[in-house]
Amino acid sequence: MKEKRKKGILIYFGLVMLYFLGCFAFSDYYKGVDEDITLTVLAVSVPIILSLFWTYILEAIKKKL
Repeated sequence: MKEKRKKGILIYFGLVMLYFLGCFAFSDYYKGVDEDITLTVLAVSVPIILSLFWTYILEAIKKKL
């Protein structure tokens, strides 16, 4: 089970870095564009999903202790 936990944590950190790099890369592109509801929903929902995944990882670790 240790390998599964390590893999989950690595996937989580990879997704977080990918999200923030994507936000950084597209921030200049969307500066002049009117705010789009799809972009806003995406920018808000991804961190929520990532936090739920992190909570799942922590609960799995807690169960094993």
